[in-house]
Amino acid sequence: MFSGIERFFRTAYVHELTSSWFPAVPGLVKRLERGARVADVGCGHGVASLLIGRTWPASTVTGFDAHEPSITKARAKAIEAGSPGNVSFRMSDAAGFGPGPYDVVVFFDALHDLGDPPAALRRAREVLSEGGVVVAVEPWSLDRLEEGIGNPSVRIDYSASTSVCTPTSLAQPGGYGLGTQGGPSKRIELLSEAGFRNPVLAADTGFNLVITATK
Repeated sequence: MFSGIERFFRTAYVHELTSSWFPAVPGLVKRLERGARVADVGCGHGVASLLIGRTWPASTVTGFDAHEPSITKARAKAIEAGSPGNVSFRMSDAAGFGPGPYDVVVFFDALHDLGDPPAALRRAREVLSEGGVVVAVEPWSLDRLEEGIGNPSVRIDYSASTSVCTPTSLAQPGGYGLGTQGGPSKRIELLSEAGFRNPVLAADTGFNLVITATK
């Protein structure tokens, strides 16, 4: 399962993260070029963490995941990549990662899988420096089911959400069950409720939503 998840999402990270997702967030690329402290929450096997660290060497990236075998795999991948000094991995759940401070906190296809997304976003705000940004990249979805049900991507994501994502969330403390297809408005609402300023949908690629806000 965990290796399959890596293979499924890796293509989007490689082709979209640096060219589409991050440039859509105002000021983020410049911040990373100058040097920023980044927390990648729910990092899995560390593909995105290592990509960020390689693309913006002035920045430091810490990947966090509650699944110990995934952290072990991420550390092995870091060694394969030459043991970059600006990327590290630690075990932690999403509500207790840190200690920080960080300038950027990211969730890549992970927020909807968490048992308690509100607690994770509150923690993200706690560990962010003033003016820091949170970025949540989520599967593409619409607020109204009937507007997207004919889309093949939506059908696939509903199947994944029913069989994997939602049960995973329900099995964790909090049992929130956000799912992959909750639409952008619900995610923006969660950021606002966590105390972030100016939560917005920064990009809609047709396959992913890039949602961001500022502390």
